[in-house]
Amino acid sequence: MQRHEPKRSSSVTALISGPKIRPVQLKRFLCELANAREEASHYEWLHKKFPTFFAAWVTMNELILYRDELRLLWHPRDGVPVQDWREYEAWQKIRPDAEPGEMICNRWLKRSEIGLLAVWDKTRRELIPSQADLPAILVYGCLLFADRLSYCGNPQCSAPWYIGKRRGQQYCSDECSWPAKKAAKKKWWDANRAKKTSLLSSIRRTQR
Repeated sequence: MQRHEPKRSSSVTALISGPKIRPVQLKRFLCELANAREEASHYEWLHKKFPTFFAAWVTMNELILYRDELRLLWHPRDGVPVQDWREYEAWQKIRPDAEPGEMICNRWLKRSEIGLLAVWDKTRRELIPSQADLPAILVYGCLLFADRLSYCGNPQCSAPWYIGKRRGQQYCSDECSWPAKKAAKKKWWDANRAKKTSLLSSIRRTQR
């Protein structure tokens, strides 16, 4: 029986043998995309800043779609759209324990032209995305940083979607955490000052 292999890009071999996507660069890209503003100049900047992730020009509307889906996976600040919620409910009928990220990652893979590539040699055994395939890059990045995808607890933060240094991190920086720390110190001080005042009053009464 003749085997019919699926057609794939002639550059697949070159992509597998090419340089690995650097986690630091991927981390920056995910954060920049998640925090992107709806301004044409910002999306043009993304293309220039991360040229290896864009083999072909991705339109602003397409990037906005990816940004919104990335936010939905990461932290849906503005709530979950009805259509996405219904799709997730349908997904859970098959995968009851699945989180929304699973649905979104598989949605991206449907748009992928190459998908994730298997690398198996003496030094590397892993699944990697092609640097020419944005949907696969997003899947790879979200799986890589899944436990550290965080949302800054400071409501005034200008870039609240961030990848933390550890799981459960509440603020993206010391600057953003300072108001909360200041409030906690004030609460502690007020509580202890009240106790101290009460104690001094008791001592004075006994000395009369």
